[in-house]
Amino acid sequence: MALTFDPNVQDVLSLEDFVDYVDRCIEVDDPDSLCECAPALKSLLNNRSLISDVIARELRSWRDFQKGNAYVATTLILARTQRFFIRANMWLPDRPRSRAHADNTIYGLTHDHNFTFMTGGFHGSGYTTEIYELDTHAVRGLSGERVELEFLERTTLPEGKIMLYRAMQDVHRQSRPDELSISINLVVPTHTKTRPQYFFNLDRGEITHTEYPERGRALALFKLAQYAGDKKTHSLLGDIATTSANPRLRAVAYETLCECGPEIAAAVSERVLRDPDRHVRATAKRATPKDLASKGHLSQ
Repeated sequence: MALTFDPNVQDVLSLEDFVDYVDRCIEVDDPDSLCECAPALKSLLNNRSLISDVIARELRSWRDFQKGNAYVATTLILARTQRFFIRANMWLPDRPRSRAHADNTIYGLTHDHNFTFMTGGFHGSGYTTEIYELDTHAVRGLSGERVELEFLERTTLPEGKIMLYRAMQDVHRQSRPDELSISINLVVPTHTKTRPQYFFNLDRGEITHTEYPERGRALALFKLAQYAGDKKTHSLLGDIATTSANPRLRAVAYETLCECGPEIAAAVSERVLRDPDRHVRATAKRATPKDLASKGHLSQ
């Protein structure tokens, strides 16, 4: 389950010192090691000028404000390294002004995360969240798929409280806070390119849809390839369908190829139908043209 920490720490750390400490001393891909940085995160939360310092820094270079930030309008990227990044999330109460600032899509959505992150309350009483646990090994990740979500707790994230959410296991649904609140996240984006984020319908106990930014960009490019591509682009789609490290991209590339490049699809179909990822295999069985299926390609 999501872990909760309440370290009794009075020290104060700067953002730079916190990033340096995590970079040198913490194995961020190891949850046990990541837990060890909870006291340091509490020291960062004790730095009451943290957000104002970042705002001043960004305003000095306002023409490049938050360059590379692909998150919602209420998220600020504070620091970034090759292994992790630090962000601040603003949680706005239910007022017309907050809805105008494009945060209204955050609340009420039951979702997991395709990254592990440690979060701490920096300001305000914090959002309320219901936390569930997903057995990710029993899930294929298909829209409409029935899943079992075990309820764990209902809690908040007030100032000083720290929690660790495990990638692909901890599912939560957040509600608006009673007042403006800010949380600080240490995000480890290890799985963001290989596994999408899942969204759930609790009442029906099923996955409603999946998302990840790379897939969205690839879908647009693959759609162009479908209607404006040639033999060269079809060959490249075949390469993606068989060699991409991202199983979702392999699946979509093959699906597109079946529509626009049946010769290349035929050449790679047996390999895709034996793909180690079950989602890719399921997509391939559904997308492979019947004339290929009739030749025995679907017997694998």
